[in-house]
Amino acid sequence: MTMKRWLGIGLLVVLVGAGWVWVETRPLVVETCRPGPGTVQEYVAEDGKTRLDEEYVITMPINGRVRRIELDEGDRVTSGQMVASIDDFALRREIEKLGAKIEETKSWIEGVDKAKPKREEIEAARLNVARAQLALETCRRETSVTQINLAEAEREFRRMKNLLADGVVQQAQYDEAKRAYDTSRERLDTCGLAEETSSRALEIARLDYDRIQRSVDDNEYQRGVYQAQINQIKAQIALLRDDLSKTEIRAPVGGVVLEKYLEDEQVLMAGAPLLKIADMESIEIEADILSEEVTGLEPGQRVGITGKALGGRTAEGRLKRIYPGGFKKISALGIEQQRVKVIVGFDNRDLGLRPYVSVDLRIIVDEHKGVLTVPEQAVFKSSDTWSVLVIEDSRLALREIEIGLRNDEVAEIVRGLTEDDLVVAEPTNDLQPGQRARPAASP
Repeated sequence: MTMKRWLGIGLLVVLVGAGWVWVETRPLVVETCRPGPGTVQEYVAEDGKTRLDEEYVITMPINGRVRRIELDEGDRVTSGQMVASIDDFALRREIEKLGAKIEETKSWIEGVDKAKPKREEIEAARLNVARAQLALETCRRETSVTQINLAEAEREFRRMKNLLADGVVQQAQYDEAKRAYDTSRERLDTCGLAEETSSRALEIARLDYDRIQRSVDDNEYQRGVYQAQINQIKAQIALLRDDLSKTEIRAPVGGVVLEKYLEDEQVLMAGAPLLKIADMESIEIEADILSEEVTGLEPGQRVGITGKALGGRTAEGRLKRIYPGGFKKISALGIEQQRVKVIVGFDNRDLGLRPYVSVDLRIIVDEHKGVLTVPEQAVFKSSDTWSVLVIEDSRLALREIEIGLRNDEVAEIVRGLTEDDLVVAEPTNDLQPGQRARPAASP
């Protein structure tokens, strides 16, 4: 081999060695950042869908023929606005017929009142009973006195009879005692006849009074029957008037017509749907949160709202309700998950979101403002300790840190870094402590 060839080989070896040394000692170019003050939010992120807080289905309040509804889907209505009407001709005609029936029944009551015995007749019959009762009582008292007198006259007569037989008294005295005895007997018979006559007179007076009273009772009964009929008719009229008040169907709330269930005039039963309306400003958002992420959620927490439906705008709402029970749901990857439904309330007046559109939610669980932060991709676990790679003296160094709140974008640095440190923004597995490195650009 000639000297010239050996010189060429030697030169090649020198060049290769120099290239290897240059490659091995060349600093790595890495993307870096410096810790800086910022706000860190811990949140639960989930897709949501708008829905109406309340939908109102307006139905037929009564059976009847509903007239053509002039409203269409999308039309706005105000609270109390008449949105449909029911033909009320049959109701009004029935009310008039029942009103005429009441007047007819009232005329029947007037006839009963005219046929009823007068008050004077009733009072006269009552007085006749009282007089007959008094006469009977008088006769009974007189009979009682006469019986006493008869007993006395009988004793005197028997005494005189015995004395006459003994010759103690004269015949004239005996005759006088006998006349007194006979007179008392006749008087008692007369009192008996008078008492019997008075008793029959009382019975007749009572029968007459009872007849008049029964006539009054019969009239009152008939009058009560007619009055009950009037009351029943009035109750029917009240029900018909209540139905009549429902023939003008009004919107319970202001809002927008979502659905119209019929076009032309039609006979429908009570309960048949006519319209569905809703207040578009009362839209809320529902989302299905993983059950393990619900633990830190509470009603009232702030919620960030974004998404294509907002056209680049952002909105903020509040966690309104957390459902008490969970349910199983299959994810897009076919994994069965346990989830809990939550409701987010927000002000839709300026946003104008429509129902059933998708949005992105961030339910803020905690928030720290004015704290030291780095990009979330800059932190990683090393031997179960949170760490970052920093550039010190043109070489990579592993720095143990303590983090606070952390989300998909930034992490809070509690200890281990300052704003002067140069942190590798996105460390990869091929970066190792001790390697020479320089930042891709001055951060």
